[in-house]
Amino acid sequence: MLAPDERPLLVCRLECPPRMQADVDAWMPKHFDDSLMDPIVTSAHSFRVLRDFRPVSAGGLPAAFNGHGNRFIVYVYANVEGIIPFIDGPDVRGAIRDGEEREGQYPPLDEERFNGVVYTVRRVIRPCGADLAGAGPILVQRFEVDDAEAPAFDAWLDGVALTEGAALPGVVRARTFSAYREMPRRFPHDRYLGKGNRMILLDLAEGTDAAALLRSDAGRAWLAAAAPWDLRLPYVRREAGELLTSRTRAEALEARNG
Repeated sequence: MLAPDERPLLVCRLECPPRMQADVDAWMPKHFDDSLMDPIVTSAHSFRVLRDFRPVSAGGLPAAFNGHGNRFIVYVYANVEGIIPFIDGPDVRGAIRDGEEREGQYPPLDEERFNGVVYTVRRVIRPCGADLAGAGPILVQRFEVDDAEAPAFDAWLDGVALTEGAALPGVVRARTFSAYREMPRRFPHDRYLGKGNRMILLDLAEGTDAAALLRSDAGRAWLAAAAPWDLRLPYVRREAGELLTSRTRAEALEARNG
């Protein structure tokens, strides 16, 4: 059995129009509870993506963190072997149907109608023994890397990028991931073959100001270290997120049994 820090993730991103945000955020716990009825899903979490287009000197975010997508959603799975049967099952199809009307009103994101990726863990620094390392914010960098670039990129990702990310003030856990690309190329599995086959995710302590961290000398140096890859790779996306909703399977079962 995988330790919580080593469990695979399904990351979904969306651009939720402002008029819909309150409704979608209120609906998310029910959507999570539907998914959490299957024991393969151990928890689910929704983050509001920070965006601030003021100059950095005036308190804004670095431009690299002001991209498209204002919700970052993470489902945690007990193992990778059970993901395909689970997605083929009625719970996922029912959850997709339940969200169809909302999803149909979201604008495309990164030229995809839906951006979802299943990730498996590569390396962990400071495991915390939990799916979610507390209620603090997260910092994420995701990349699409081809086979030719992969050896050099992975050495950087699991090395300097991860160790220097873990050393940033307020970071309580740091992990790197590879996309699980064994999903069948048919509905609904093809929803989870989105762009971005590498990821680094930093969990920050509760109360950490993620935007201030990115504006700091240390945060800017960490971001600058990735700049050479921005010029070489076809797809790079970054998010800083604040936790909105978090549900564990135990919480979903308690709510369902009421």
